[in-house]
Amino acid sequence: MEGLCPLVTSWQTRHAAGEPVSTITLKNLTTTSFTGPSDAWGRASRPQPVTLSAEVSLSRPFTASAGGDTVQEGDTVHYGLLSKELSKRLLEHEGKSLGAVLQALCEGITGRGLLEASSAGVVSYLKPTTVRLFKLEILLPKGTLLGSGVSLTGTVAYPAGDAIRSVTLKFHDLRVPTLIGVNSNEREAEQMVVANVAIEKWTEIQDGYHTIERLITKTMKDSSFETLEALAAKLSVELTQYLTKTYTTPGKEGWRLIIALEKPVAVPLADCPCVELSIDTADVVSG
Repeated sequence: MEGLCPLVTSWQTRHAAGEPVSTITLKNLTTTSFTGPSDAWGRASRPQPVTLSAEVSLSRPFTASAGGDTVQEGDTVHYGLLSKELSKRLLEHEGKSLGAVLQALCEGITGRGLLEASSAGVVSYLKPTTVRLFKLEILLPKGTLLGSGVSLTGTVAYPAGDAIRSVTLKFHDLRVPTLIGVNSNEREAEQMVVANVAIEKWTEIQDGYHTIERLITKTMKDSSFETLEALAAKLSVELTQYLTKTYTTPGKEGWRLIIALEKPVAVPLADCPCVELSIDTADVVSG
């Protein structure tokens, strides 16, 4: 068994990998039905669509493949074969939680575990010596009741041969009617607020995102703040208290919360104003 290095943020992982030399990406590889991770109500093993997005940053340019106008093994990554490999490995792990699926896919592709130590004798699809960074996002478009999906993203970087890893749980585009605003008209009726909430340094194999979504939406519905800044701070307090009570804290800094709030109708001639808060749970002060 290979031990795990401590989790860091996704920014720290990408920074450690350095500026990419060449990158192969695969966006929104979709399976129409997959059984395993919990649905938006928290029910396990219910069929739902799953979307995979992968990024492979190579440690050197794909010179041979470019010069010969053909995919050379060890020089680049064949995105068609990578998509088939991801699809095959995904279907091999039906019946598992979202965290377990991410663990299995990343371990099979890179040989490195993200949420648990990698198993002995794992043969990886990619050669770590040729890869600077690998990122895999698993998105459940139907995994939330009020948003466009919930995702779990794992990233592993190989600076100087070492492995640095990050795991992020994210809620995408939660649309919640909220009483918020400074102007008198905004105090008379609720307006839609769109929340994107990421929890970095996520360490849990088991699903629990449906409960966290309910906490986020309840906090927003129950609030009557004048500013998005105050609402973001309140969300950070509620999330910190829940995470600390429910899960084992990942290190002295805790989790990194990234909370972005948008008011789509607040400014008539702009898409929306947005306020974003990024903070470690160890620095959150309850009011």
